[in-house]
Amino acid sequence: MMNNRDNLISIIVPCYNEEHAIPYFYKAITEHSTLMKNEFGVDFEYLFINDGSVDNTLTVLKEYANKDNRVKYISFSRNFGKESAMYAGLKNASGNYIAIMDADLQDPPYLLTEMYKTIIESDYDCVATRRTTRIGEPPIRSFFAPAQSVLNRSQCPWLSPVPVLHAYNKSRRRRQLQYSLKSCFS
Repeated sequence: MMNNRDNLISIIVPCYNEEHAIPYFYKAITEHSTLMKNEFGVDFEYLFINDGSVDNTLTVLKEYANKDNRVKYISFSRNFGKESAMYAGLKNASGNYIAIMDADLQDPPYLLTEMYKTIIESDYDCVATRRTTRIGEPPIRSFFAPAQSVLNRSQCPWLSPVPVLHAYNKSRRRRQLQYSLKSCFS
């Protein structure tokens, strides 16, 4: 029988000056998480990391945290960069499954369903998505912005925001992945 942690997906959202994007993201992610709760019985937590925003991002996050107990936030004293925000999210996430998503909806929430199904219905520890086309975006963005979302099991506790392009099974690859990621933080 699964306990609550086994049925919890933590959504980590690094934020830098995202006061206008957060309401759209919140609406989209809560709508999709309701669908997933109904289909799979999973719960969600939304962990926003305010990376030293100079706009009203923190105020918006506090408002959402006050009205929705699934919303949590961490606020940095200054901008440390997206990687630090992701790391803080990974260190503080409560769920057995974790996804890192951008507040500007570059990562569509509907992909979470397929990723979750892949994890629970197969022998994979980690799954990721990558954008295969950037039609309609400026070429410079296509070059510098490979969008990824990572959903992982707690068996990969050292999973960091690195480009994982395929699912990893419970074998030698997982141990290699854990070792290489752990060494990044040692």
